[in-house]
Formats: sequence, C-alpha cells, structure tokens
Amino acid sequence: MIAKAVQRAVDAAPAKALEAAGGQAGLAEIVFRKLSLEDGANEGNTLAPVVARLPAANR
Repeated sequence: MIAKAVQRAVDAAPAKALEAAGGQAGLAEIVFRKLSLEDGANEGNTLAPVVARLPAANR
C-alpha cells in the first residue's frame, strides 16, 4: 500500500513537491506515519522494505 501511494504521488506531484517531501523515501515515510497500521508495524519491518525497493536514483 505504501509503495502504491508513493508511486501515485510520484506520477501526479510536481517535481518540486516531491523534492520538498524528501524524495520518494521521504514521501514513503510520510505515508507510513499517516497510516493506521497494525500494532506490530514499525519502520524496520514495514517502511524499510518499501524504501529498499525504490529505485536507487529516486531515493
């Protein structure tokens, strides 16, 4: 879900907005923090795998 939200924002947002968010990794963190996830979800087991799959040039 996080990866799809990031991709949708990348496709729709102006480059300056994406840059201000901290690139794709920053945007992924924003989405992660806004979601109401299961109690066991944390940066290590939920956010990190998504960021690791982002294209290196766009992180």
